[in-house]
Formats: sequence, structure tokens, C-alpha cells
Amino acid sequence: MSASTSGSGKAGEITINTESLTIRNGAKVSTNTSSSGQAGNLTLNVQDRLTLTDSGTGLFASTTPGSTGNGGSITIDPQRVLIQDGATIAVNSEGSGTGGNIFLQAGRLELRDRGSITAETASAQGGNITLNVNNLVLLRRDSLISATAGTAQAGGNGGNVTIATPFIIGVLTENSDIRANAFSGNGGNITINATQIFGLRPHPKDTPFSDITASSQLGINGNIILNTLNLDPSQGLQELNLTPVDPSKLVAQGCNSGRKVVEGQSKFVVLGRGGLSASPDDPFSGTIVLNDLGSLTASSASTVSPAPSAVPLSAATPGAIVEAQGWVKDARGKLYLVSQSANGSVDHTERSPTLCQNH
Repeated sequence: MSASTSGSGKAGEITINTESLTIRNGAKVSTNTSSSGQAGNLTLNVQDRLTLTDSGTGLFASTTPGSTGNGGSITIDPQRVLIQDGATIAVNSEGSGTGGNIFLQAGRLELRDRGSITAETASAQGGNITLNVNNLVLLRRDSLISATAGTAQAGGNGGNVTIATPFIIGVLTENSDIRANAFSGNGGNITINATQIFGLRPHPKDTPFSDITASSQLGINGNIILNTLNLDPSQGLQELNLTPVDPSKLVAQGCNSGRKVVEGQSKFVVLGRGGLSASPDDPFSGTIVLNDLGSLTASSASTVSPAPSAVPLSAATPGAIVEAQGWVKDARGKLYLVSQSANGSVDHTERSPTLCQNH
């Protein structure tokens, strides 16, 4: 599908409205100019997914070699965009005209295996690329986002690349780049507003690694502005204390003697049954709970004889202590200390025991 011009007039425009669109096997949707007329614009209103696969496949609003007209612009807004296996979205100008612009609004953008989005020019001002992606931009295996000017080693300033997305993810060793370079003109500007960038690094010139560059071989380098959160993984960490802790300092100590006792700084308080906690140095005594002193267990309570009745206070109270005045001896030879005179007699009458009568 194409709309082109070979005269001074502007090429026609193409608008596609669809739920999803897949282009492959070298198929193209293009507007171009081969003369002084401007290439037409290409607009895709895709609700769900746009997939471009295979080399030569893509969306083009470009100019041919020898033309003087400007390139057209491409505007797309699907939920997900996948560009892979050499497919491209391009507003390149191979003539002397200015390259067109690319506006992409998507939920997710993936470029894989030489997939590219370019607004390059051979000798004129490079076009601009604006990407607003809600989730992430993924670049894998030689993928490219470029607004380079002077690809034919000629003049022209690099275009501008503006990306707004939470995350840009690449692999450093896979040579996936974001460029706004120039040859004899000035490099373009690259502005990225993201939470974090993984796998790509700003660099003064292109390298075999994944780079973000805005350089010029003969002119002035462009600007790279990265507005990220610059999260520090070590933030909030505390240095560990490598000094060994004396375990004895963690064990409760008894009351200290000496001056602290005098000053009232040491106390000994019994709080209910159990008393103080056992020391770690004490032998293990199991988990049996001890009864209070003086209490009876259920098994022994039945074998204990009832306590004798209390003796009246008058009978239990002894009389006054009197020093012995003498002693007497009974018929059996037993001696008795007595408080009376030694002349007192002792009753030696033997009494017969009283027998209980049977009823």
C-alpha cells in the first residue's frame, strides 16, 4: 500500500483504522516523494497490537535519492508494538529534504533482532522521534532508535529523540542503540524521562555495546538529558557492628553489694511465685511446675491424718519456772526433781487400769 508523488505536489496521505495489524514478508505501507513535493503522512489507529516482522517490512514516509521534498510523518497509537527481524518504522530522507517525524503512543514497545525506528537523513536535517510508552521500551539484539543526520557523510544536524516511559531495558553486550548523531552538522538532543534505564549507557560515540549517543564527527555533540530517579541500592543500609558482643552482658545480674546497696541503687524484689529467672548456668530442671511450699497434692491429701484439736490456751501455758529445791526417789529407783522440800513424799500407789465395759 503506497501513496507517492513524482512532481511538485504533495503525496497523498494514508490512514488505517483497525483493531490489530500485522505486516510481514517484506510488505510495506508507504508514502514517498521522488521530486520536490512533500511525502504524505501516514496515520495508524490501531486499538490492540501492531506487529512488523521480517527484513524490508515496515511503515515508510520517506524521500528517494535525488529528491528535494521533505519526508512525511508517521503517527501510531496501538496498545502494543512489536518490531522484529529487520522490520522498521522510518521517515528517512535520502534526498536533500528534511526528514519527517514519528509520533508513537503505546502501552509497550519492543524492538527485537534488528528492529528499528528511524528518522535519518543523508545530508539534511534529521527528523524527530517522540515515544510515549506507558509500561516499558525493550531493545534486544542490534535494535535501533535513530534520528541521525549525514548518513552519506554530508551536512545536516541530528534530529531530536524524546522518550517518556517508566523503564528502558536493553542488554549492554547486544549493541542496541539510541542515537541522534551527525557527521558535519551538530548532534541532536536526546531526552529520556524514565524511572530507570537498564542495559544502555550514555557514551560520547558509538561502541560495540548498547549506547545512547548524540555525537558529531566534525561538528558539536548534542545533549543527552536523562531524567531518572537515580535509585541507590545502598540507600537505607546500615553498617554492621563487627565488635563481638559479650553474652554475659545480656544476662540479668543479681544485686550488687557495697556502695550501690548503701545508695539504694540495688534492689531485691520477689514478684509472685517463681521468683527470679533461672541462670543459664543452672542445670536444666525440666518443665514441671513446682508447687508452693506447704501445699498438698491430691494423691497425698487422703493419707494425712487430721490435725489434732488445739489445746486450750490455759492448759498449754506453763506456770512460773521455779528452781528445783531437791529430789526424791520412788520405789523403782526413778529420780524426780522437785521444787518443794526434800522431805516431801512421792505417791507410790499403783493404780489398776480401768477397763471399758461392753455394751
